[in-house]
Amino acid sequence: MTTRRADLDWLRVIAFGLLILYHAGMAWSGWSWHVTSADSIDWLSEAMRFLNRWRMPLLFLVSGAAIMLALGDRSYGHFCGFGHQLDTWLRQHGAHPLFDAIEVDNADPAALRHWQQLLGQLGGNASELPDWSPAEYQPWTLLQREHLNPGSPGGPVYWLRLQPPADANAQWQAGDIAEIGPQHASHTVRAWLDAQRFDADTVLDDGQTLLARVARSHLPSLVPPGDLPALLATLQSLPHREYSIASVMADGAVELLLRHQLRADGTPGIGSGWLCDHAAIGEPVQLRLRRNDNFHGASADVPLLLIAPGVTERFGSRREVVGTQVDVVPTIMGRLGGEVRHQCWGRDLLSLPADDPGFGIVKPSGSDQTVALIRGDRVLVQPKEQPARLYRYRLGGEPAGERIAAAEDQPQLLRQLHAYLQTATASLLANTSGDRSGEGESEAVAAEVPLAVKAAPPARPDKG
Repeated sequence: MTTRRADLDWLRVIAFGLLILYHAGMAWSGWSWHVTSADSIDWLSEAMRFLNRWRMPLLFLVSGAAIMLALGDRSYGHFCGFGHQLDTWLRQHGAHPLFDAIEVDNADPAALRHWQQLLGQLGGNASELPDWSPAEYQPWTLLQREHLNPGSPGGPVYWLRLQPPADANAQWQAGDIAEIGPQHASHTVRAWLDAQRFDADTVLDDGQTLLARVARSHLPSLVPPGDLPALLATLQSLPHREYSIASVMADGAVELLLRHQLRADGTPGIGSGWLCDHAAIGEPVQLRLRRNDNFHGASADVPLLLIAPGVTERFGSRREVVGTQVDVVPTIMGRLGGEVRHQCWGRDLLSLPADDPGFGIVKPSGSDQTVALIRGDRVLVQPKEQPARLYRYRLGGEPAGERIAAAEDQPQLLRQLHAYLQTATASLLANTSGDRSGEGESEAVAAEVPLAVKAAPPARPDKG
């Protein structure tokens, strides 16, 4: 909505104006109220009885219409506009958000479950309550599980690998969310049912066994022994748990990294206890994928637009060359003229030879020590202390990627990546990034990959 709705404004004015008059007239209505006059006005009480029928519905109509226009769905021109304006205003005035704003598109159940999950993290037992809107899970197969840090004082961390059903047509990328439907261990549920005099193998009306139904529910504290209808009436489903996906589709399976959580009483958490302790390899795990827009940025094929005197005349209006974010600062610094020195890993993309198609380097960031080399339609990804993986990728409006299991050029690409990392690191340590003098250049490195960043001897006395 791009214009203000004057009709709603006037309805709001009329509704609150009548509300003020209504409460002012209560003193002379003859009805019991905080302030009552000894003199009552009969016609006034009749008018107020008439207002009683629609004064509150009118307020609900106005507020409901405002909420619909403020939220609505993505078909509106300014979807969630009011919410984003309020969020911006609060931040500008010093408020600190507990978590990022959540856009609920047409009462999207996944967004509401995510909101419930975040509210549950603020305290209390909200995270133990059933989902407001249950998810439609699919049975994924648990392929692998590995304890990554045995003996660590920081608590156990597990790596899990889950395969989608053959007909699932699952789509995801790293950073998307896996919603897991947890359950109790089968032996725990069977023992509980036996103690309450229930037959765990009883088949219910929906075709599932009583054991399967109770395994996905909170175990009731009070239930008449052997009373099946009473048991079914008191069951509340376990709430879902959310985990960030640590793999891409080319890996063929969803990979999760999660910490084994313990409650205050020392018992395992609902989600991590099920996934780390009880779910058997080959057993189905109830899972639903949810897109995480925070990890779906703009298309990877993003042009670098340079506006500066003489750029078009010297380099033309367009140049096709591959680069990454680390090349932006060196390219801008190169336009300043003269001798420049910078602390960046990248290259001046406009100073490359005409026949150089460019390449891209993804450098470590924060605690993520993954590095990558991009050449042509190949990207070689090297995680820390893990084997390198080679992918073929496609950019543009429909980006895609596929893993290449074995390629003749992978060893060469790996040598080029390592050569670049060694040279760039040495250059940063010697404070010679951007130095084109070539002093101290490593022959082996230069033979592997052409660099604008050169390794140099120890820092000179006159360095700035």
